[in-house]
Amino acid sequence: MIEFPKEYFQDEVRDGFLVSEIMKRSWAAHLKILDKLKVLFDKYGLTYYAEVGTALGAYRHKGFVPWDDDIDIAMLRKDFMILMEHVDEIDEELCIRSVYNSDTFMNFHAVCTHKVDTLEWNDDRMRDYYGCPFICYVDIYPLDYYPRDPEAFQIFKELYYFSFKQLYDLKDIEDFFYQGKLLSLRELRQIADNKDNPAAEKTRSLLEEIELLKKYMKNHMGENVRFDEEKALRNQLCMCVEKVAQMCDEKDSDAIDYCPKLPISRTVRPRNKEWYRSVKEVPFECTTINVPEKCAEALAAHYGPDFMVPMKFRAGHGYPYFRDEVTVLVGGDTGDNYVGISEDEAEIPQEWLNIFFHEDGTKRAITIYGLSATDVLNRGKPGIDRIRNNLREIENGAKDSLIIMFAPAGLPEFMDRCKLGLAADYAELISEVSQMERVIFDDHPDSKDLARAMSVADEYYGDRCRLADLCKGMGIPVTIQEY
Repeated sequence: MIEFPKEYFQDEVRDGFLVSEIMKRSWAAHLKILDKLKVLFDKYGLTYYAEVGTALGAYRHKGFVPWDDDIDIAMLRKDFMILMEHVDEIDEELCIRSVYNSDTFMNFHAVCTHKVDTLEWNDDRMRDYYGCPFICYVDIYPLDYYPRDPEAFQIFKELYYFSFKQLYDLKDIEDFFYQGKLLSLRELRQIADNKDNPAAEKTRSLLEEIELLKKYMKNHMGENVRFDEEKALRNQLCMCVEKVAQMCDEKDSDAIDYCPKLPISRTVRPRNKEWYRSVKEVPFECTTINVPEKCAEALAAHYGPDFMVPMKFRAGHGYPYFRDEVTVLVGGDTGDNYVGISEDEAEIPQEWLNIFFHEDGTKRAITIYGLSATDVLNRGKPGIDRIRNNLREIENGAKDSLIIMFAPAGLPEFMDRCKLGLAADYAELISEVSQMERVIFDDHPDSKDLARAMSVADEYYGDRCRLADLCKGMGIPVTIQEY
């Protein structure tokens, strides 16, 4: 079991980047999931490797890359498939999802995550996972062999791309025409035969290409593909993609990689299979992690020769990953609960007019200042201090200006439930802001309040949130505060 000292969960600046208390808790939760996976790996003698950003963090930082927020590991296909046979043996509060146990899953890696369908407050999970309220996960990537022979590799690449394409063509039809409903081959044939159906042409094209895919897999792999006409086709196509990924034997290969890079990436940079002959255990935060014996060579192949030079914010997804989860748990971020209202409803009451306008009818310079729950949480105490300093500068600046400051109502409760040290700093900030003469603070805005503020605002300044988007849509100049 991993032991984290109490001070681990404090805000920390690494390589000039602030890692917040809430991110530290998320890191710890991810590492606990990996720790439980290791038990399963050891039980069946499976080998795993830290992958991409996690491997880079292990090699360069002895832990997470400061601006990364998840864990990626990889396994050679043989071990990955053994794992797929034993996914039900993971701890009861976790699950391992993949195309092998889900009809709707479409990624070709597996995900070990909390066994929940809907995000909500869960005190037991927070107790067991270091006060982290989010659904955390570890991505597990299978590494397949790429053919050594150039002609065989070209066939492999084109066949993988072609099978991958059928899957996403099907998903486009299901999503665009049928609201995501999973369609069977029988249903697709009925759609194609109905000339009046707007999806008929695309469906006919898909069915023709599926027949070609069956032919190609027979000719190049000796694979007789038969689809069940009554079952959802999506997962059956996923199995075709997986079969193509495994078509090359180790003896015919010098290189390995994660096959979905073939249709997604512009360049193919497979890794030498010899680099993965063995693993070594290296320090990672408060625990250890496995990396390939030739980790430096693998990182250089993926990131280029300058991989030791930190490049901030080079992540494959938005940082932090939990932005949407914070929004759910706080009951809507700033502006999320806004609904369009009529001009009559947005009419500014007299008490507001007295504040916004001088006696001679001239308007004050009005700035909307929006705070996002995620950004407040993730910037930590230095972020709170920055906001305070910004407001003090405004308060002490031009006397003709006025700030309307909006914040999400559920943020204080979120901090309290997570027992974040930041809660006291945020409360102190709000207390100070509430006493400023030229700042109107509102952390329970309704649609009327937001509409009225936008009708008189000269600019928006603050965090990225829906309110910023609403202002931009109304032609109000928007400046996002950077940290």
